[in-house]
Amino acid sequence: MRLNCIIDTCSCIYLSNAEFQQKNLLKHLIEITNLNYSHEVHKEILDHVDKGLPKFIQDPKLRVRPRKWNVSEYQRRILGKTLASRKRRGNRGEVDNFIVSLDLLHHIKKGAIVFITDDKKAMNGTIGQWFSAFPGLQHWSSYDVILYLYAMKVIPSKDIAIELVRDLNAITKIEEGSSEEMTVALQKQLKEINDKLEKIGRLYN
Repeated sequence: MRLNCIIDTCSCIYLSNAEFQQKNLLKHLIEITNLNYSHEVHKEILDHVDKGLPKFIQDPKLRVRPRKWNVSEYQRRILGKTLASRKRRGNRGEVDNFIVSLDLLHHIKKGAIVFITDDKKAMNGTIGQWFSAFPGLQHWSSYDVILYLYAMKVIPSKDIAIELVRDLNAITKIEEGSSEEMTVALQKQLKEINDKLEKIGRLYN
């Protein structure tokens, strides 16, 4: 049974810029999961093709709409207002992805929905406040995707997984801006992921 994943634009960018075996991580992920996104994120992806986003992730067939209520009604119930499309510095893409994640969880009524985003600002805002109310939702970052692909034996070795983590660190510095604080945080994260990979390897490899 495939995982149902809803992914945002920034994670698509990150995963598209780390690869092994002549495929980027995004391609490896879409081959073993049901990967989708909201209509708003599709617009964002088309606006960011210069970031190296591959053709397959631009496919409009990956778009999903909520079924219980429309997007505007969900926005009103969660935020008390509706959001403009493609507003500069807005977070409608993440909000709409959260909406379709919740709606999919309500519709399938089994399993979990994986909400993939590397947008810390979005997760520290309204989405984060609502997220804990729905234990059927799981938040992953791009780094968690590496752990999953390693556990599924798509990534064949811990050494390759660590190199991919370093690749993600590099693109994170490019996209978010490098600083001494970020360097320290990424080094700490590398150690934590190394420990997790070690645990996975003891049981699954």
